[in-house]
Amino acid sequence: MKSNTTTFTIAEYVKQMQQGDIKVNKDYQRSNVVWPVAARSYLIDTILKGYPVPKLSLYQKTELKTRVTIKEIVDGQQRSQAVRDFFEGKFRISGHSTFTGRLFEQLEPEDQTAFISYPLSADVFAAATDSEVR
Repeated sequence: MKSNTTTFTIAEYVKQMQQGDIKVNKDYQRSNVVWPVAARSYLIDTILKGYPVPKLSLYQKTELKTRVTIKEIVDGQQRSQAVRDFFEGKFRISGHSTFTGRLFEQLEPEDQTAFISYPLSADVFAAATDSEVR
């Protein structure tokens, strides 16, 4: 198994999720439960303030018949979904933050830029079997 560390801007990562190039594989996830708004808001606030967030883990695999390469989220499903949902305007930041009550579109342009250009770090596993990734 090979492992590479890479970074994606949030804009790149969300676009790949929207296109289906990065997918959730429920076999790797502990739960289908979505984080509560408070936890999601805390993550977004952390990103907007430029603080580090934990690395994601992705499994890159290529379907031999179609020759299409996708990445499956091994660790970071809830973080990924929170980032995507905020990017798509699906929830407002709650809690004690300078951004409380705002959707992505309601942020100042410099804050929107900081959010979409924030680097998400990921370990990408390749040339691995499903059991190795587990």
